Amino acid sequence: MPLTLNGIQKKDLRKALLAAFPSASELRRMVADQLDENLAAITAQSESLEQNAFDLIAWAEAHGRLADLVSAGRNQNAGNPDLQDFAARIGLSSAASVKASTLEKVVSGNATFLDVAKWRAELTRAEWRVCRVDRDGQGRGTGFLVGADLVLTNHHVVDDLLGGSSLASSWSCRFDHKLSETGGVISMGRVVKLASDWKVDAAPPSDVDGLADPKPHDPAEGELDYALLRLAEPVGAEPVGKGSGAEEARGWVQVPSGPVDYPAKRVIAILQHPRTLPMKLALGMDEALEVAGGGRRLRYKVPTEPGSSGSPVFDGDFGLIALHHSGDPKEPKPAYNEGIPIALIAARPLVAAALKA
Repeated sequence: MPLTLNGIQKKDLRKALLAAFPSASELRRMVADQLDENLAAITAQSESLEQNAFDLIAWAEAHGRLADLVSAGRNQNAGNPDLQDFAARIGLSSAASVKASTLEKVVSGNATFLDVAKWRAELTRAEWRVCRVDRDGQGRGTGFLVGADLVLTNHHVVDDLLGGSSLASSWSCRFDHKLSETGGVISMGRVVKLASDWKVDAAPPSDVDGLADPKPHDPAEGELDYALLRLAEPVGAEPVGKGSGAEEARGWVQVPSGPVDYPAKRVIAILQHPRTLPMKLALGMDEALEVAGGGRRLRYKVPTEPGSSGSPVFDGDFGLIALHHSGDPKEPKPAYNEGIPIALIAARPLVAAALKA
């Protein structure tokens, strides 16, 4: 179902577009880069910039592309607070279901004291880098870019591939798959296949990961449940959107190699594709992170669902701290969710070499 806006919302969108693209050339470039359209064919260029924006919104409404227009503006100018706020208000951000007061608490709880608009801009960039891992077009889990053509996910998400029971040609990573607040699909996303030399490195999960506490033993040193895969295209180095002239590339999540001060991390953010749905954001507030499994597992309370395996676990400043991989198997009241400390994965020789390349 296409996104619809009332008169006040269209006025707010017009103001946001003018704030983000204050000249005709900037607005024209955004339309060409992100929507693959010619602004001159949509609106009379002799009119004022405000009239150009008005006509552009009217065109998008008539063609069922209002959601595309908002997403295009965010992709072209991720740091603009007016577009960020508008997208969140109408449900086109993964933070749409998070109240503004909650975001303020997230920001004020960080040592860097980021403002809400900057936090949303960083969230937008993080969204660009998270993908759904598909087999035959169906979601199997979540992954995220850690290099221009490198995706990190869980071993158990792609165990069929690693075990040789499915072909690499059956697998792909789907970026930019999102829903509107009304449940309509904004974009099915960009699908990127795996490279012919797709396997960079992998390590299996532990047999104790599926057992409730108390576990009989800790995971072994090499049981880190990850797979580092190479894509057929360097999607992280390419502009976000349809055109080739966007000012900002998609980028990738920076992987820290040093230890993490877990007691200092009180806010946790997980971007995920739960139940294979379009991207969602889960926030944990006032977390008390627990290192478990002999130092090879990290526990937290932030909620996740099936399909979230392979998601990045961020702190409140979008610093990567873990690879989400499982939850407490205890039923009916699980006590924790669990990830692999990212520093352990980064220290693996093949991973370290790939990240430096």
